[in-house]
Amino acid sequence: MDAPGPLRSNPRNFESAIDSMKGQLETRIEELQRKGRQLQESTERLETVLGSMVEGVVAADENQRVLFANRAARALLDMQGPNPVGRPIWEILRHPRIDEVIRTVLSGVKLPPWRSTFRGNMRSWP
Repeated sequence: MDAPGPLRSNPRNFESAIDSMKGQLETRIEELQRKGRQLQESTERLETVLGSMVEGVVAADENQRVLFANRAARALLDMQGPNPVGRPIWEILRHPRIDEVIRTVLSGVKLPPWRSTFRGNMRSWP
């Protein structure tokens, strides 16, 4: 395929266009790498904060797969076995009240603040 008009008649124009595209691509790559590093740093900060909380924190996506569970949540909810991240929440937590809350939240209904008053783990929860 032949190059269009000015590029075909002058090879320097073609080289200049290639150099310009190369520069734009390099700039874009650097920008994406920078944003990737920033995202990684933000993720690590968030995991540090949530991981150090004394309250149990479990995050799940819209498909009910666990994104995060801190140490307190793992102890409180009696999560044993392999890392729960990526697994369906219903596979890890088998408690009707928690299942009900998850379904309600995913349906879009706003719930009032909910705090448990029990101490211990799921085995001692009503």
